[in-house]
Amino acid sequence: EALEQYQKRLERQSSKDFLDHYHSVEEIHNWMEKIQKENPKKIRLVESEHTSVEGRKILAARICASEDSSACDSMGKIYIQGLLHAREWIGGAAVIFVISEMMKLSPNSPLLDFEIVAVPVVNPDGYEYTRLKAGGDRTWRKNRRKNLGGEYGVDLNRNFPVHWVPFQMFGMDAGAFALSE
Repeated sequence: EALEQYQKRLERQSSKDFLDHYHSVEEIHNWMEKIQKENPKKIRLVESEHTSVEGRKILAARICASEDSSACDSMGKIYIQGLLHAREWIGGAAVIFVISEMMKLSPNSPLLDFEIVAVPVVNPDGYEYTRLKAGGDRTWRKNRRKNLGGEYGVDLNRNFPVHWVPFQMFGMDAGAFALSE
């Protein structure tokens, strides 16, 4: 029943209303699916072949002016992501705003010469952990991987292969190896 009420509320809301507050990962994905259904020629949703540590999907919006997906594949790309750090909620909201605004572009916008790939929630587990009222931590920045010694979290921006150094200090953990996450 709660899900039905939420879906009815979501159907009534415009994108502007959706941007009035922060949402769960599930609500963000539902909104992306709604936007895709309203704009099937402009946006394709792509689910990552991998899930998060806790099994959540990671969803990207591929926004392209061409109806021919091969034409989109050959275009230059602009990649936008949010919520790599779980506590930086505004990052996810900013990506949602970009997706919303891209749906309103005029046909002669220079942005339409590119394919925009937008991922609002790169770190769904960490983000949901910051949203928990009981037991969560609003200042949490990492994912929720259980590390050796029983501690949690890999700092995802320290897990890239460029200049990767295995370290764990000051609450930062770069992961077991570069790109382990």
